[in-house]
Amino acid sequence: MGNKEKARDRSLCLPTCWDDAYLVELERRGIHQKVHELYGSLASSIIGSGRASFVLPTVSMEEAKRHIEKAHSLGMRFDYLLNASCLGNREYEHEGQKKILSLLDWLSDCKVDTVTVSIPYLVDIIKRYFPGMAINVSTIAHVDSVSKARFWEAMGVDRITLDFMMNRDFEFLKAVRSAVGCGLEVIVHDLCLYGCPFRYYHYNTMAHASQDVEEVNSLKHQLAASYPLLKCNLIRLTDFSEIIKIRWIRPEDVGYYRDLGVGLFKLVERARPMRELLSYAQAYADGSYGGNLLDIMPILPAGMTEAGSSNKELPIYLDNNKLDGFLEYFKTNNCRTQCHECSYCGRVAEEAITVVDQKQLDDHVRFLKEKLNSITDWEAVIHDTCRATF
Repeated sequence: MGNKEKARDRSLCLPTCWDDAYLVELERRGIHQKVHELYGSLASSIIGSGRASFVLPTVSMEEAKRHIEKAHSLGMRFDYLLNASCLGNREYEHEGQKKILSLLDWLSDCKVDTVTVSIPYLVDIIKRYFPGMAINVSTIAHVDSVSKARFWEAMGVDRITLDFMMNRDFEFLKAVRSAVGCGLEVIVHDLCLYGCPFRYYHYNTMAHASQDVEEVNSLKHQLAASYPLLKCNLIRLTDFSEIIKIRWIRPEDVGYYRDLGVGLFKLVERARPMRELLSYAQAYADGSYGGNLLDIMPILPAGMTEAGSSNKELPIYLDNNKLDGFLEYFKTNNCRTQCHECSYCGRVAEEAITVVDQKQLDDHVRFLKEKLNSITDWEAVIHDTCRATF
């Protein structure tokens, strides 16, 4: 196999759970030979990331450094996530700047290969003070147009993780590939709703819930991060067409994106248990999965563990064998302008999705509604306000 073929084969970007046993298992299964890089972050830092601290594994800086060294020894690069969507303007104050530089110094000492950011200001800082670090633009930056991609490339970034919502907009993918020379990456199995109205707000809540200047494990952050997850999950589970509309990419369809010039394929979800991460990695390393597609999709939000018997798995079966050729429709249809007139995803849902246990599903939906009701119940505040008024 030539160098170019080897580079194409090493195209997976996997989350790490910071457990060295995970690396050992990736090597034992031979998956590491298809991995371009691992990625992750400390549970909290001055910058934070795109996941709340309370759902992430806790690891010390010393342990993280050794884990990165172990990944390097197995031929895998490492990408550290600095992709919070908001820093609360601390990047413009002296104390915040000192802490950011200290974090970047540590990452340089760890010899991370890449850092992923969402904020343009951080690109300028990293390019000025740490020019040897490669920079990836996070999907949280919502690069959904050619002009945005060209903007980031002009700033000097090495790679762009495209907006997850653009995964089936093939006209866009072709255009952005011809417009920029930097690397392109797509996320293959996130489960954010297509056109999700909570997406920007959700990433902001998680940014503040992962920064060490905040009370990252406080109830307010847990509620803030939970609200969008509960809303999205309720929508998915009461309208199965929304599951089909989500911009996931099946393991069998990765090759089509590679042919379009996308070089890297990112798997989520770093808050999940090691066994789940390995099952996701195995399916995409194999390039096929013959069962329930939702087995390799993180459909249940991490940290949601109070749904009784439905907290471990949902009684829904999405038959991947019935999705062969599914992607063809999107090559000639434009979801941005035609979704409200189209019933394709609804028809696919009726054909490919079955409910294994209706009672269990009903129980979970009821749980979601009760949780949402409790989060939006402000009666105590209203009563206190009324008493204060009179």
